[in-house]
Amino acid sequence: MNGSPIPPVVPPAADFKDRRTGLIVFGIAEILLGALAALMIPLMILGQALAARANQDAMGVRQLTPGLVTYAVTAAMLIGVGIGSCKTRRWARALSLVLAWSWLAIGALSMVMMAFFLPSILKASQPKGQQVPEAALLIGMVVAMVFMSIFFIVVPGVLVIFYRSPHVLATCQARNPTPSWTDACPLPVLGMSLWLGVGAVGALAMPLTTNGVLPLFGKVLSGLGGSLCCVILALLWGYCAWAVYRLRSAGWWIVLISLCLASVSAWMTFSHLDLAELYRVMGYSERQIDMVKQFSFLPGNRLAYWSLAGVVPMLGFLLFVKRYFRSPK
Repeated sequence: MNGSPIPPVVPPAADFKDRRTGLIVFGIAEILLGALAALMIPLMILGQALAARANQDAMGVRQLTPGLVTYAVTAAMLIGVGIGSCKTRRWARALSLVLAWSWLAIGALSMVMMAFFLPSILKASQPKGQQVPEAALLIGMVVAMVFMSIFFIVVPGVLVIFYRSPHVLATCQARNPTPSWTDACPLPVLGMSLWLGVGAVGALAMPLTTNGVLPLFGKVLSGLGGSLCCVILALLWGYCAWAVYRLRSAGWWIVLISLCLASVSAWMTFSHLDLAELYRVMGYSERQIDMVKQFSFLPGNRLAYWSLAGVVPMLGFLLFVKRYFRSPK
C-alpha cells in the first residue's frame, strides 16, 4: 500500500481569502494563553512557600519539577506558535493544529473522567465535621464542568476550526512559500512523532523526578534498576519519534507492540498495587500520602480498569494513522 502523504485540499491561489488578520489575532490569543501558562510557575512556587510557612508538608523540588517543567514547555510552545502565526509561518499553522487537536482530545477524555469522579472529589473536599448540602455540591459540579468545557473543549475547538481552514493554509503557503519541516509528513503523524519525543524526554527525566519509579508487570522498579529501564524506554521512544516522522513502518509497529505490553503491565500492576507504597518509593512523605488518599477517586483496582480504558483511544489513533506508513521493501 502506498503510504505517501495525502496532500491537503488548497483553494486555487486566485480564490482563497487572505486570513493574515485572523492569523495575527489567533497568534496573539496563543501568546496570551502561553503567558497564562507561564504565570502558573510562580503561583506554584508561591503556593508551596505558603504551605511551608503554614507548617504544612510542602512538596519537595523533585516532586514540584514535573509540574513546573510542564507549564514552562506549554508556555514556550504557545508563545512560539503564537509568534509564528502572527508572521504567517507554515510551521506555526501546523504546530497550532497539532497542539489544538491534542488539547481537544485530552480535554474530551478529562471531561469524561470528571463526569465520573467530580462528585467524589467535591465530597472529599468538604470540611471535617460539616455536611455540605447536596444542592451546593450540584452547583459546584455544574460550575466546574462549565469552566472545564470552555477551557478544554471550546478554546481548542475554536483553534482547530480556524487553523484547519483551507484559506488559512493557502494564506500561509502564499506568504511563506518555502517548504517547512512540518510539511515532511501528514499532521496526524507529526503529532504522533512530537508526542513520542515528549514521552522520550519525560522518561529520561524520571530518574531525577520520581527516583526512577517504574511499575512493570506487577513489580515496582526504582533506584538504579528503574532508572536504567527509564533510559532504555527513552531511547526506544526517541527512535520511534524519528522513525514515525520519517514514515517508517517499523516505528509504528514498535509503538503498537509497546502499547499492548504497557496495557498488560498496567493491568498486572495496578490490579493489586497499593498506591501508597508507590508514592513512598517516589519520596512522598506520610502526610502527603494521607492527602492523596483523602482525595483519591480510584479505590481498589479501578486504576487498572481505567488504564485499560485509556489504551482504547490510543489504539484507535494508531490504526487511523497506519495508512500513512510505508511498507518495508
